[in-house]
Amino acid sequence: MQVRKSILIFFIIAVNLAVYFNTLFAHFVWDDNILIVLNPYMQSFQHLPKFFTQDIWKVGIQTLTSGYYRPLQAASFILDYTLWQNNAFGYHLTNLIFQTLASILIFIFTGMLTKEKLIPFFAALIFSVHPVHTESVSFISGRVDLLTLTFILLSLILFLSYARGKKFIYYLLSLACFFISLLIKEMAVILPLLVIFLDYLFISQRKLKELIKNFPKFYLGFFIVLGLYLILRFYFIGWDFLLENKRYVSNFIGGTHPYWRVFTVIKIIVFYIRLLFFPYGLKADYFFPAANSLFEPAVLLGIIVLSFLVFIAFKNIRKNPLITFSIFWFFITVLPVSNIIPQGNVFAERYMYIPSVGFSMAIGICFFGLSKARIDTHYLNWQKSVYLVFLLLVIALGRVTFERNKVWQNEFTLWYETAKASPESPRAHLNLASAYYAINFLDNAKKEIKAALEIYPVYYEAIEMLGHIYLKENRLNDAIKMFKAAIRIYPDRATAYNGLGVAYARNNQYKEAIQVTLIALKNNPYFDEARHNLDAYYEKSGHKAK
Repeated sequence: MQVRKSILIFFIIAVNLAVYFNTLFAHFVWDDNILIVLNPYMQSFQHLPKFFTQDIWKVGIQTLTSGYYRPLQAASFILDYTLWQNNAFGYHLTNLIFQTLASILIFIFTGMLTKEKLIPFFAALIFSVHPVHTESVSFISGRVDLLTLTFILLSLILFLSYARGKKFIYYLLSLACFFISLLIKEMAVILPLLVIFLDYLFISQRKLKELIKNFPKFYLGFFIVLGLYLILRFYFIGWDFLLENKRYVSNFIGGTHPYWRVFTVIKIIVFYIRLLFFPYGLKADYFFPAANSLFEPAVLLGIIVLSFLVFIAFKNIRKNPLITFSIFWFFITVLPVSNIIPQGNVFAERYMYIPSVGFSMAIGICFFGLSKARIDTHYLNWQKSVYLVFLLLVIALGRVTFERNKVWQNEFTLWYETAKASPESPRAHLNLASAYYAINFLDNAKKEIKAALEIYPVYYEAIEMLGHIYLKENRLNDAIKMFKAAIRIYPDRATAYNGLGVAYARNNQYKEAIQVTLIALKNNPYFDEARHNLDAYYEKSGHKAK
């Protein structure tokens, strides 16, 4: 048995390497540049304490209130920089390692919930090759989901070991992994719910009295850890993240009906399910229209689909608790990313990384059930045919994933393909403009900015980008107008103030340059580029720094 399990794990490792090998040669893209490459605070562990007291997007060159309290995500980037500096290969290698580790942990965790040996293997393979994971693995900044899932699974594995008679140290280690996962990504708050369902379905054998009795022994520690985390988080970054994020509308326009958010959540969840079952039309950015009526076809279909899944979950509580748990896993983990609470992105493929564990388990159960079905056929062996179909599915999904990885190779390939696939997304046009700007194709960049602003006229990031283009063309007065226009829409935008300062300085207006750069630093004290610019302005103007 042990040899067989080792062989299966080796096969899981080989599949992950085969599918994601080409990601190792990709570059930094999208948020990688802002969060890692251009952020000096990601280059030394001496800066790590700052990430324990700040929103991760405020330690560096941004002023965005993201609500992301993720100090251990920052720690992983700092460790990579220590080992690899700005060599993207090393960062991608880390992502590949954690993707492979997560696949192995799914195999181990699912194996603890069923006596059937093939179900965990099938589940791990589906997870290993599913194309919806490309963004999380190929995108270095998407690592946050890889790390979070790894420690969620470790926590659950250790908890199950403790609940089945292992020493108390397993419970303490489970709590430690839970706390680590919380410091990587907020989504880990759902773990206590997973623990409760694990107990109800597999330990207490669906006896409510046993469930209540287990509270001090099983759950209390998790809720204490969660409480400590929430206190820590709210003390340092407050409640601003619960407010509408200004970037939220860059790929989404809200509805008008009083219940549009509820309708839209249903629509979002069902679209995620569609991507899991039929992973075609994948793209880095989705422009997701709000739902304004209960009777929209997508909303009605969503209600039917979700009701059917709930029915299947409850119908199998006694007969097949693993299928029930897989459905509960999906619902519990998808709710935090369904935009019940507004997020910076209304919809993203990387949000499916953790929920897809439930889907992978369910597919593993289905194929195992099919392989055991007694169906007489005259011309073929039914069981071998099921195994062959599963193998072909893995190969097909793996091929799609391998090809999809190529889109994430560099900034230009990513946004050229995304703007083509999602022409209604203003952010896709803006990011393609930035890619053109980087290679000095300024006319192409302006064309993409124009496309973005036609869709979303108050898109301050696009207006600011146009200011930078005008700076490059030495059209200083036009640049000043653009930076001022961006600031009118978003008065706290430090990068716009800094750009305005650069334009003023090139126009020999050093007094004005100093004034606006001071505002940039007030809005973001970690903005080192603005600080260097300010020193230069004081020196050139003959004034002393205050």
